[in-house]
Amino acid sequence: METYNRNATEHARLGSAVCGMDAKEMSRWVERLQTEYGDKLHNNRYQSVFRSFGMDGGDMLIGGLGRLAGMRISVSHTKITGSLDLDGAVFYTEEDMPEAGFDSIPFEAVFSLCGRLREKLKSLIDPEFYCVPFLGGIKSVMLSEEPQEIVDYYLPELALFGSGNRFRLFSAAHIPEHIPLEALPDSGKKKGFCRVKSRTECPGKAEYVQGMNHVLDELRQDTVQKVVVARRCTITPEDSFHCCDYAAHLYDRYFQEYYFMFRQGEEAMWIGISPEIIMKQQGGRAVTKPLAGTRSKSEDAAQNTKILQDLTSANKDIVEHEHALYFMVDQLKRAGIGEVKIDKNKTVLETPYAFHIKSEISMILKENVSCFDIIGAIYPPATIWGIPVDRTERLLARTEPFDRGYYSGVYGYWNYEGIADTALVIRSAKVENGAVSVYAGGGIVKFSNIDAEFDETVNKMGPLLSYFQED
Repeated sequence: METYNRNATEHARLGSAVCGMDAKEMSRWVERLQTEYGDKLHNNRYQSVFRSFGMDGGDMLIGGLGRLAGMRISVSHTKITGSLDLDGAVFYTEEDMPEAGFDSIPFEAVFSLCGRLREKLKSLIDPEFYCVPFLGGIKSVMLSEEPQEIVDYYLPELALFGSGNRFRLFSAAHIPEHIPLEALPDSGKKKGFCRVKSRTECPGKAEYVQGMNHVLDELRQDTVQKVVVARRCTITPEDSFHCCDYAAHLYDRYFQEYYFMFRQGEEAMWIGISPEIIMKQQGGRAVTKPLAGTRSKSEDAAQNTKILQDLTSANKDIVEHEHALYFMVDQLKRAGIGEVKIDKNKTVLETPYAFHIKSEISMILKENVSCFDIIGAIYPPATIWGIPVDRTERLLARTEPFDRGYYSGVYGYWNYEGIADTALVIRSAKVENGAVSVYAGGGIVKFSNIDAEFDETVNKMGPLLSYFQED
């Protein structure tokens, strides 16, 4: 095993900062610093804004820029490769190349490697900086011959994190000492009015319905119990388009549990307002809250009462949710990470545009259980994937005509004080090369009505498309 003696946080600074920012202002602050300090960063294609609620109900807001140090994992049919980097240079690599190779994504091995890399990276961090969040996530990929990046977490070169008006400011040694804490002003653009030049759906309804025939065949033969099939809608805006305006529109109208706007070393920016928790951890406690079973809301209150009654009594939705819930509980118990308990079973979560069936699972963790032990027992959840995991992957590879990327993956943060919070990347859009791609999926079981499943994806895309107007 290679050794590396440099302390990644040598001469770094951590101080208190008093400023009143919400998530929209934080997004513009990160954009401002990207413009003013981008040439001083080791990697200026890493930027992030993340807002969430902690386990105690308080909120956490993080803005991050640059990549000081981090960990990556890639996977292919023949091997898993993990690496650690500092100042843009890889200094440690670990590979697993089993003789038989892999038939599907080896999630257990991937998350085990995450844990080892996390511990090795800790030796580069001074204990004074254990509170600083590592940002990043996990992509939703299908196994292929070529290596694909599946995990990417990093310590920012510059990070502002906290809540209310009390924040902490972390900066690497090469960042100037005096960092402005004022955001760029709002662009003044009228919200919700960005005209559309072109729109494509992948797949369209006819192709979707046809493609579901073999999915239903698999379900009826009980080779799989549930499959979540996704669709993508890509918009090319006609007007000038700015990510911060789009993100502000989503935040003002649809934020509930998570808000994120991030770029992970690429040109693509991911923006979303996910309602679903993968896991929240605080020391020896953790929670997860799966969502499965959905109905569109109406503007009529009486109609919503009927919609709720239908959702909570429909066999299809109950079966879909129970598959997801009990599969997750079983996986957590099998992982042996501690005591697992269902606190709330099949309650209803109301969002501005839909009702979801929701359950809550709590964990009392054994000593030294890390965030990756928990995520590894949960991901990929049946709420966005299927049961069993390996057969679902092969079925999705035949069914979905696009790469998911971070859609249905994981994004969030963790630190070395045992605090972590990760969102499931749904209700999300990828902005790249002037186009906006919006993703949504629906859980298919043997009782599913395919027309209704298609309509569910349309409804889930609604919030992300509401910023755009078509003639």
